[in-house]
Amino acid sequence: MKYLTMNIYINAWLDCSNPYISIHNKYDDDLLVHFNSERVNQLIDDGEIFIEDLKSSDPDIQMEVATNLIALKSGERIKQQIHDLSTVLKTREPTTLVDKVINEVKVSRKSSIQLADLFPQYLQSV
Repeated sequence: MKYLTMNIYINAWLDCSNPYISIHNKYDDDLLVHFNSERVNQLIDDGEIFIEDLKSSDPDIQMEVATNLIALKSGERIKQQIHDLSTVLKTREPTTLVDKVINEVKVSRKSSIQLADLFPQYLQSV
């Protein structure tokens, strides 16, 4: 079996009043991922992580746990970024002609809208 060396380590404090899990760079101790007590409890309750896996000294299991934790945190960050972007797009003012057309269509709620009706100043008669 071929082993990969891990350049990270998992720091899991679970038997305390505020459990947490963090993943750090092994060489400079930079924090890569952190889960607070509420999230740790939720992950355990949902079966996303198992305490036995965190206690394991098997490098393959440690690699799998680290990979899963990083994937979970990445998914959370992506979800938050999509939410933030969605909020910005819903609240921003229209800046382009296309944005203005879309807003006019939404506001008027006509079943069939002619571009000439919305922006006659942009169209010239032939």
